[in-house]
Amino acid sequence: DAPETLKGELGAEQITLETGDSAALAAAIRDRFGFDARAGDGLVRLGTGVGLAAGEKILAAFPDFVRALRLGRPTLEDVFLERTGHSLEDGEEGN
Repeated sequence: DAPETLKGELGAEQITLETGDSAALAAAIRDRFGFDARAGDGLVRLGTGVGLAAGEKILAAFPDFVRALRLGRPTLEDVFLERTGHSLEDGEEGN
């Protein structure tokens, strides 16, 4: 499908959290809030339908884990991650 259509399927906004331990933060978010949180490369991406209010709750709950919070429109990398469960960089390790 067209890139804009694919990105639009993920919603209007995407929250990405920068952290020193993405696996631990993603697990803590899932356990505490039940949000779809995916870890990788020092980032945690929250699943579709999770808006800024959820990001504020996460910042309040885990202030020592979160280095930065970005709110933006989904990218083609977000689409790839959503559909495959892997980041684009995952396949580059053997190259």
